[in-house]
Amino acid sequence: MKKLGNKIYSLDLGIEWIDNYEEVCDKLIRRHRASLIHYRIRNTYVTIPKKEYCKIFEDHLLKSIKNQFDKIQISDGHSIFTYVSNNQWAKNEWHNHLTSFSSPNKGLSTVFYLKKPDCEDGKISIIDDDNFQIDYLPKQGEYLIFPLHYMHCPTKYESEEHRIAINLNVMTSNTYSEFCF
Repeated sequence: MKKLGNKIYSLDLGIEWIDNYEEVCDKLIRRHRASLIHYRIRNTYVTIPKKEYCKIFEDHLLKSIKNQFDKIQISDGHSIFTYVSNNQWAKNEWHNHLTSFSSPNKGLSTVFYLKKPDCEDGKISIIDDDNFQIDYLPKQGEYLIFPLHYMHCPTKYESEEHRIAINLNVMTSNTYSEFCF
């Protein structure tokens, strides 16, 4: 695990563990294209993967978190979604994943870069508790982990090739200081 900043970590998970990788990417891109009209209606820019993919990603990503933070107590209520972007479609807004049900000291935002073309754009910007902004260029197969309340934003992405991020918000019953940070 590599530390990128204050409570911001990176794991290199690779993509070898994903069976039928190209097929999975193609299906997620097709689901994204089919959802474009719904994005405008629902004012959302992400899709929820089909259950078969949710299971694959949730299991592996949660296991990866547990392997890194042995004292973490994962509770119910996590959510998973995909964000697909390219130069035709991208939404770049600052946000965090706090909800009325989450505590600022509990929970993790995670981003797994399932498909990330090798180019200089497509960074993620994250603002930590000290109001310090990190601008980071992830690579394909990289998994970023940071507190749920951190503001973050994908930066402009100019490639025609799709970038696919799997986002898993993990609820914990213990605080950051109790399991790692």
